[in-house]
Amino acid sequence: MINKEKIKSKVEKAIKKLPSLGVVKRAYTNDFGEKSDLLELVCEIEGLYHEGSNLSIALQDKGEVKSDKGLYFLISYDETAKLIQKDDYIYIEGYKYQIKDLGNVNKMDIYMDMKLQEVDYNE
Repeated sequence: MINKEKIKSKVEKAIKKLPSLGVVKRAYTNDFGEKSDLLELVCEIEGLYHEGSNLSIALQDKGEVKSDKGLYFLISYDETAKLIQKDDYIYIEGYKYQIKDLGNVNKMDIYMDMKLQEVDYNE
């Protein structure tokens, strides 16, 4: 059996060693369901900004293993984390990213390692 609190404690210790503040915003949707350029504040959350590697295997004519680096923001799962949605924007240390995947591993609600994509910062 998995001890969720033990895992969450280790995640929180890792975040405390090198914390970053993330400000999460969402595109405002009007009464007609149209998204505007206005962004509304969702939450502020402390996490660990880091790079990770994605591995993919292509099996066309020859077997190929491709590796590309991804940007991630690791947070402990709590009430604030529940507010965050895929495609929200997160501002970390002067950069703007779009959240491409929430990274709630096996939907166990222990931590989220969100996959980020850098976007132009026009605000």
